[in-house]
Amino acid sequence: MRLAHEGRLTAADIDPATHPQAALALLDRRAGRPGWARLLAADPDGERRARLAACPGLPPDVVERLAADPDVRVVAELAWWATPEVAARALALTTGRWQRASRPGLSPGRRTRGSASRWSG
Repeated sequence: MRLAHEGRLTAADIDPATHPQAALALLDRRAGRPGWARLLAADPDGERRARLAACPGLPPDVVERLAADPDVRVVAELAWWATPEVAARALALTTGRWQRASRPGLSPGRRTRGSASRWSG
């Protein structure tokens, strides 16, 4: 992976299926192939998807997929590095999922008996 970060490896040297960390390093340097980003966006490892979300110059379809990722760490990483418009869209998608996932009868912010935070005043 160090070789990829140092520019000693090129896209022709890497198979992203067998060396995803090296592929991520090249994508981070904008030296990877767009197809790699699509492959890694479907990776079951959330840490890899989060690293991918921090890469500059991702194809728009990959950005959209990462914005809708079920792992909030991936969405947060994308929001941190993306344009304000992409960040807002990613966070809106995540917020919508959280609201749909809430239990019936409980609105966000409504506390039930015993649910008070131990840190609240």
